[in-house]
Amino acid sequence: MVLILEYLIVSKIIYIRNILKNEEIQLKKFNNQPGIITKTLKTIPDVFFENGILIVLSALILLLPIKMIYIFITNYWDEEYIYCGIQTGIIYIGFVFGVLFFAKRIIEYGFAYITNIFKTHKWLIFFAGFLIWAFIASTFSDDPQLAFYSNLHRNEGYVVFVYYIITFLMAGLIKSSKKKRILLNVFAVSATLLCAVTVLQRYNAVALFFNMQNCVLFTATGNFESVFCYFNHYGYYLCMVVLCCAGLIFTDEKKKSLLGHSLMMIINVWTLVLNDTFGSYLAATIAMCVIPALIIKKAKMNHEKMNHWAVFKLALPLLIFVIISFSSSLSQNSISSQFGQLTTDVGKVITDDSNADAAGTGRWNLWKVTSDFIAERPVFGFGAEGLIDKYFELGFINDRPANEYIQYAAFWGIPGMILYLLALFSILIVCMKNLKTLKPITLAIGGCVLAYAISACFGNTMYYTTIYFYMFLGLVSRD
Repeated sequence: MVLILEYLIVSKIIYIRNILKNEEIQLKKFNNQPGIITKTLKTIPDVFFENGILIVLSALILLLPIKMIYIFITNYWDEEYIYCGIQTGIIYIGFVFGVLFFAKRIIEYGFAYITNIFKTHKWLIFFAGFLIWAFIASTFSDDPQLAFYSNLHRNEGYVVFVYYIITFLMAGLIKSSKKKRILLNVFAVSATLLCAVTVLQRYNAVALFFNMQNCVLFTATGNFESVFCYFNHYGYYLCMVVLCCAGLIFTDEKKKSLLGHSLMMIINVWTLVLNDTFGSYLAATIAMCVIPALIIKKAKMNHEKMNHWAVFKLALPLLIFVIISFSSSLSQNSISSQFGQLTTDVGKVITDDSNADAAGTGRWNLWKVTSDFIAERPVFGFGAEGLIDKYFELGFINDRPANEYIQYAAFWGIPGMILYLLALFSILIVCMKNLKTLKPITLAIGGCVLAYAISACFGNTMYYTTIYFYMFLGLVSRD
C-alpha cells in the first residue's frame, strides 16, 4: 500500500514538473517574440510621424486667424484661457507623435540612439539643463503656484516653457525641405490674413463692413494690434512674418509662387510699419541684411555664380522692404524719427546723461532696476511673474523687464539664462560651421529665428508669439 502511494506521489511530481517545464518553454518563446505594440511601431513608416507633426504645427499656426474669425462672428473676445487650452491640447497631440517616434527608434537601435542624439545635438543637453534648473528655481520661488502656472493675463509659467521645448523637439523631427516649406507657407498665409485685416483697419473698412465699430481691435482709432493683447506683441510676430515671406522669395523656383509671396510680403511689411513697434522693425531690418549676405557667402564658398534669377530673388524682398519703409517715412516720418531717437538714446546711455533712464521708451531704467533685482537672487531668480510686486513698489506699471534675456535671468537665475543662451549659440555655431552645405530652406527659416532673437532684446515672451520662435528654431536645428 505504501509503495503504491509513493508511486502515485512520484508520478504526480513528475507530471507537474513536465507541465512547468513546458510552460517555461512556451513563456521563453513568447518573450522572444515582439509584442503587439513593438510590431506595430516597427511597421509604421517615419513619414507618418513627420506628417503628423506637420499637421500639429500647422494647427498651432492657424490658431491666430481662427481666433480672428471667431471675433468677427461674435464681435467679442475675452477668453484667453480658451486659446491657451486649445494650444496646449494641440501640443499634447504632437507630444504623443514624438514619444511614439522615439519609442520606435529605441526599439530599432536601442537606447544608444538617445545617447547618440545628445552627442550630436549638444543644444538638447543645454535645453534639458535649462528645464531642470528652471524647475528647481520655480520650486524655490516665493509663490511656486504662480511660478509654475503664471496668471490669467500672461498664461506663461514654467509649464508653458516646457511646452515650448516640446514644440522645438517636434519641429526638429521634420527633415524634409518640402515639409518645412509647407510650414513656412502656412505661416505666411495665416499671417497675411491678419495683416490684410490690419491694413483695412487703417481705413476703418473692417469696422464698417462687419459692423464692428464697438470692437476696438479693428477700428481705425484703435492700436494696430490685431488679435494680440498689445500692439508690440503683434510686432514681435510680424518681424518673423516678414522674414518668412522674404525666405520664401529667396528660395522660390516658380514665377507664380514668387508673385504670390511678393504680394504677401508687401502686405506684411506695410502692417509692420503701421504697427509701429520700432524694436521689431529694427530686428527685421537687421535680419533682412544678414540673410542675403549669408546666401551670397554660401554661394562663394561653393564657387557658384549667381545668375540673374538668383540675384533678382535676392534683391526683390530688400526692394519691397526699403520702398514701403521709405514711402511710410515720407507720409508719416515715423521710421526716420525713431532711428533719430535711437541715436539720441544711445548717446545718452553712453555719456550717462541725467535723462538716460527714459531711453528706449523707459526700457533703460527698467533694465537697470531689473538688474538690481537679479543681483538679489542671482542663482534661482524670482520665478515666473515673481517681479510684479517689486515693480509696483517702485512705481512701474510693468510686470516684466521688456528684454527676454534679462527676463530669463530674473525668473530662473543667471544659470538659467546661461543655459538658454548656450542652447541658442550651439545651434548657431553648428549652422555657421555647416553654412557651405546648409539647405536653402534652413537658411531662409534662420531669418525668422534671427529676427525674433533680435526683437527679444526689446520685448517679453508670450504664449502666442514665442511658441513660433521655438518652432522655427527646431526647424533650423535639423538641416
